[in-house]
Amino acid sequence: MLTWIAEKLNEWNHKAGITKGAVCGDSPYRVIDDHTIETAETVDLNGFCRPVIEKIILGKEIKDKDVCKFLEVVDDASHEIKRRHPKKRFATGFAVGKERFASSVIVSVT
Repeated sequence: MLTWIAEKLNEWNHKAGITKGAVCGDSPYRVIDDHTIETAETVDLNGFCRPVIEKIILGKEIKDKDVCKFLEVVDDASHEIKRRHPKKRFATGFAVGKERFASSVIVSVT
């Protein structure tokens, strides 16, 4: 599954570059072990045409009772980064235009 995810991320980044007439790097996402995807070390993060994902780690399932607590912590952390480190706000996304995430995203594949 990680290989498929990395291929899709690379495909979307490439298509976004064609649409915007930009150079977005060639296959910046790579699988590094049996549970992690990250960007290649040589990739300039400013060259991405989509929101940047630096690393994906497949972890353990979150119990139903802990999901809301987890989401609150993620939300608080993303707001804190934006408030205290405005130059690093790209780490959590920002709402400028229609193509950007306003907050962190959690993807669950079952």
